[in-house]
Amino acid sequence: MLLRNTRSWSWAEGAKTSTTTYTIWLMPTSKIQCSFDYSKTSNETETSSYSGFLSWNISDYFLLRLNYSRTKTEETTSWAFGLNFTMRF
Repeated sequence: MLLRNTRSWSWAEGAKTSTTTYTIWLMPTSKIQCSFDYSKTSNETETSSYSGFLSWNISDYFLLRLNYSRTKTEETTSWAFGLNFTMRF
C-alpha cells in the first residue's frame, strides 16, 4: 500500500493557484492493482477531482483495465469512464 499527499503552488500575473492531491495505491494480489485519487485546486474558482483505476491481470494473455474520474467546478461537473481489455499473444 502506498499513501501520498502532494501540495503545490504557482503564481502568474498576480494570480495564485494551490493544488492538494491525496493518493492511495493498493496491490491486494499479484494480479490486481488499484488506485484512488482526490485533488483540489484553488484559484479564482475551486475545482475538485476524484479518480479511480483498477487493473486486473486475468492471465498471461488477458488484461482488464477500468478507470473513472469526476471533476467538479463551481459551475460544472464532468465524468469520464474508461474500459480497456487487452489480449496478448
